[in-house]
Amino acid sequence: MISAGKFIERVTAKLLGEKYSILERVINAFEKGAQSPDILYLGDSTTARTSDNDEDARSIPDMLQDRIGERTSMVSLSQGAYHMGIYYAILCVLQKTRRRPRLVILPINLRSFSPQWYFQPKYKFTSEINLLNDYISSKSPKIRYRKRYFKLPFHEIPVNYPMTNFNKIGHFEKCIYHKDENSALQKERRRQIFIYFYLYTLTKEHQRLIELLNIYTLMDKLHVKVLTYVTPFNYEAGLRNLGNNVLQIITRNISIIKKALESYRVLVLDKSSQNDERIQGSDRICLNYSTDLDSSCFYHMESLNEHLNQKGRVYLSENLAKIVDGMLCNSIENAE
Repeated sequence: MISAGKFIERVTAKLLGEKYSILERVINAFEKGAQSPDILYLGDSTTARTSDNDEDARSIPDMLQDRIGERTSMVSLSQGAYHMGIYYAILCVLQKTRRRPRLVILPINLRSFSPQWYFQPKYKFTSEINLLNDYISSKSPKIRYRKRYFKLPFHEIPVNYPMTNFNKIGHFEKCIYHKDENSALQKERRRQIFIYFYLYTLTKEHQRLIELLNIYTLMDKLHVKVLTYVTPFNYEAGLRNLGNNVLQIITRNISIIKKALESYRVLVLDKSSQNDERIQGSDRICLNYSTDLDSSCFYHMESLNEHLNQKGRVYLSENLAKIVDGMLCNSIENAE
């Protein structure tokens, strides 16, 4: 039997729209109460999901919080398919709140720049962004909204990829949802999906990259430090299915991101330089974890996304904890 509280919420949602819980939590964290969290960690499905085969079901933010310990408080807000556009809109709310975090953490998911993610109508989050913008500008802010998205001709959008004859989004989308028991056809399906997700040509004019730079600018104005990281992806699966050209294309795309960030005075570090003394007290850092992890760190060896199993999440949280401690000038100590 449904409780009275849940019944009232259902009726209210039908009349006024559902609550946007992420906006509500930002307000609770940074507008209400006596103290605010030190860290605001925004993320997509990579930060929240865990593998069914894991003994440790903690998410990356949960593992990170346990490593940095009670000395540094954190609020984590995640939603599948979130990207720089919605992150920017959420962070703009901090212009209106009474308090702000000391540090914001964001994943840079390489797939979020792809046509698969960028053009998908459901991933535009137009209703949420409009609500966030209204909250900032309105004298009587609201946290309820009615979720809508426009059914644009998504499948007919032309695309240009290497190593494939597919030239429309619909060709790739059909491939994603058409599974076959034949091993040769399975491998071809994996090839096409990996191409679709990661082998696009990134330009410095890409809207998501501009939004990323806008985030650094906004946080600089609000005196909030920013730590971003390029999410690991299963590059070994790409090598097995497509060959060594995979890394050349992806490395080029990452270099576009790196150059853009460095032009904004962001310290960009890879695995070999993450003990850099410049980390201490730094305001702007981006970590490149893209190819740090082998296939054993993902849900399964042929995973074609960025979702990490326990082994991968432990690696990422350990490394993030070291950087967070350095940026916030905390003493390094293992809280686990």
